[in-house]
Amino acid sequence: MIRNFVAVFVLLTVTAHAQVATSVRVDRIKDGSGLGRVIAQIDGRRQTITECAWNAWIIAQGRVIVYSGTDGAGGYENEGQSLWRYDVTTGMRRKLMTEVFAIQKVVEARARSGKSPLLVTMADGGLGAPHVAVTDPLRGEVWRHRVARFVGIRNGRVAVGIYTPERFEGRPVRLAYLDLDALLRRPANRSAPVR
Repeated sequence: MIRNFVAVFVLLTVTAHAQVATSVRVDRIKDGSGLGRVIAQIDGRRQTITECAWNAWIIAQGRVIVYSGTDGAGGYENEGQSLWRYDVTTGMRRKLMTEVFAIQKVVEARARSGKSPLLVTMADGGLGAPHVAVTDPLRGEVWRHRVARFVGIRNGRVAVGIYTPERFEGRPVRLAYLDLDALLRRPANRSAPVR
């Protein structure tokens, strides 16, 4: 009986200590490209997450790092980027999305169900227009819209300003209000996890 109690206590203690990232940065390569090595502080230790990325963000209360990679889907002058998920505890990686645009910002939102989709803001170097996507942080991209901006989040809904390729500054042509839980139920682009 005591042996079983000790085994359960040890198992609970080990499981309860999930690793957490407290900071992340990109050490830029000095070639002017803007690329660099992603370095994170995880449980007090400095750790390299990937050798080559554009930007990186901490999500899921430090349990996950997402970063924009160089293996996008082409685009204007091959500027397209990908979004990768790195699980801090397991070290597993998964490609969440591949786009023809440069990823500028990733924000963790909150759906009414408590799930946390990622709002991804992108831009293209040719036209200069903004583009947006919603990504399930476990499965991948579930929605996107070209020539659009996120303009607000409230009560599990995101407001998206829709523009035209001819006019993407100032007031949007129209506003779309999207339920984040409904978006998360959509099929996602699927990428196999890698180590």
